[in-house]
Amino acid sequence: MIRSLAASTVALALLAVGLAAQQPAAGAAAAPRPARVGTPVPLAIRADWRPAEVPGRQEPLSQSRLAGDKLKLHMYGSYLPEGLLFSHQFAEQVPHVFNGLCQITCALLVSDKDNYVDLSGLGKVRLVSFINGLHQVRVVLRLGDGTMLMSDQVIGPSSDYRVSELVMRDIRWRRMNPERVVEDADGKWFEPGTADLSRVDQVGWTDMAPGISHGSGGYANVGWIEAYGVLVPRATTSSK
Repeated sequence: MIRSLAASTVALALLAVGLAAQQPAAGAAAAPRPARVGTPVPLAIRADWRPAEVPGRQEPLSQSRLAGDKLKLHMYGSYLPEGLLFSHQFAEQVPHVFNGLCQITCALLVSDKDNYVDLSGLGKVRLVSFINGLHQVRVVLRLGDGTMLMSDQVIGPSSDYRVSELVMRDIRWRRMNPERVVEDADGKWFEPGTADLSRVDQVGWTDMAPGISHGSGGYANVGWIEAYGVLVPRATTSSK
């Protein structure tokens, strides 16, 4: 009887120790719970292009075409002197960027001047595009430490402009060489959900095929782009 009582006492003591170990330390913040699937994610960034004053002409893309004063335009690759063009052919058409003159490959990204964007969890990127030929658009992110990633998921050709959405944690990411806008030589992949997207500096897109100039050849037209996540003030981070 005494031996049984002693064993029970030891078991209860071990259970109490185990439960105590599972409780957060006094004053420690509990880990945030991941967002439930279906939880709306707030719009953090929307980049629109100012409509043409006289529809029908194209011009080299510049910061002045980016609507609003909170966003900054970033272009990479062989976009000079006029690889990326602003285009707005008629009033009802979506003002967009045409990459048909990118002789090799080029990329377009935007950033919020005051904030990073946390795209972890259920973060999303949406854009409107009309893509022709064998061209495909990939999402590109520049992280706060300068790392550039491009998505394995792509947006392909369609018969008209359409809205597409990619969920960031579903994507397999590849490092991108920002000078040449090609896959990085290290060949490294970030499997879905493993890349740290809590401090994204720039959001945008690329097309890994060169343009075929004007006409009915291959190209990508991309209009507005949106990033859904949480804004993180740059001033609260250790570096910009």
